[in-house]
Amino acid sequence: MGRLRSVLTSRKFNRALPWIAGLVLAIGVAAFIQSRTDTGDPKETFSNEPAQDLSKQQKPVPVPKAARSAAVTFLQTAVARQNLAKAWTVAGPGIKGGQTYESWLKGDIAVVPYPGESMAKAPIKVDWSYPESVGLSIALLPRKGTGEKPQVFNMELKKAGKRWVVESWVPYAPPAVPADLSQ
Repeated sequence: MGRLRSVLTSRKFNRALPWIAGLVLAIGVAAFIQSRTDTGDPKETFSNEPAQDLSKQQKPVPVPKAARSAAVTFLQTAVARQNLAKAWTVAGPGIKGGQTYESWLKGDIAVVPYPGESMAKAPIKVDWSYPESVGLSIALLPRKGTGEKPQVFNMELKKAGKRWVVESWVPYAPPAVPADLSQ
């Protein structure tokens, strides 16, 4: 307590006190002005038109053959790192991420590779299937001798004109579960 009292009564602190008070006042004035200035947010408008019902979801559809074909082609090419020129044709903007075709062909691509066994026969679970979007969970088994573990990947395909492209390819990582649940 004695040290605090000596700081508060020191000549240096008493000379700095008006400057500190001025700084606090300036910050307060700036904050007040900023809170009162128009942020440019759009004004609310009201209408006599009925409100749109945004709760209606798209109707599920069977997975289109072209979407399934694009998924298998992606597995056999981009994921397996085989025929990257063909992989380019089924990769969407979400996968390419602005990458050039020449750079893509060098193999340094934003696709998690996997040394899978028979990619065309990988078990696929449909998570959703709408007219413009398909979500799949794909279980890949490693080739013998690679030391890899089986892995599940999530894939999203989107319709791009008349064809389907892969927009995302992400390994599924479930949360860890402790071996001993009593702890």
